[in-house]
Amino acid sequence: MTHKINVTPTRSENLVTFSLDRELIPPGTGLSFSSAALAEGHPLAHALFQIRGVQSVWLLGHDVQVGKDPKARWSSIIAQVIETLRASE
Repeated sequence: MTHKINVTPTRSENLVTFSLDRELIPPGTGLSFSSAALAEGHPLAHALFQIRGVQSVWLLGHDVQVGKDPKARWSSIIAQVIETLRASE
């Protein structure tokens, strides 16, 4: 079964929120990863950092907020993030 993923821009041009129709972590909790090294122990966060241009990852219930390098373009990142999220189902 393929889960629905909504992509929502934020006030920052370097942050996008990906909302899933399933919980990634318990409600009311959050995990923040500001580097690939800090994401080593978390499979999903680690996989997201393998995408060129990703600089930060926050997991909040059923949302994933991804921060990108200001020089990177969302057009080359968004599809890869969605693919990575689908692969984690």
